[in-house]
Amino acid sequence: MDFVKSFSYVFDDPDWVKKVALIAVVTLIPIVGFLVAMGWMLEVTRRVINRDPRPLPDLNFGAQLGLGFKALVVALGYAVPVLILELPIIIGTSVLTDGSEMSTNIILALSVCCGGLVFIYALLLAVMMPAAYGN
Repeated sequence: MDFVKSFSYVFDDPDWVKKVALIAVVTLIPIVGFLVAMGWMLEVTRRVINRDPRPLPDLNFGAQLGLGFKALVVALGYAVPVLILELPIIIGTSVLTDGSEMSTNIILALSVCCGGLVFIYALLLAVMMPAAYGN
């Protein structure tokens, strides 16, 4: 594995300044800009993996918007367990609002247990997401 290449691939493209500046401007568009940038980065990743001599793609707004939207759907799909694990905390804090020591301890226990599970899942997710994006 070439670790230097992971930092220097951008400079392999003679038009890198123009391409990076253009995608930076696109990210200023609310929501849509993020999706386009995400699709653009996935295309960059694929090109680097395939050892393309020009790893930075030109901006193709529509295609990269679609690719970014697909990546967002994948990320949201993998985030569903986080939402499920957070439900006991949300329900517990909304139901147990009397301020007693017992309810505070229950909320604390729920937060620690569910928060720990969310943390473990987030670590697994950090390892799984690049593979999911690659597919």
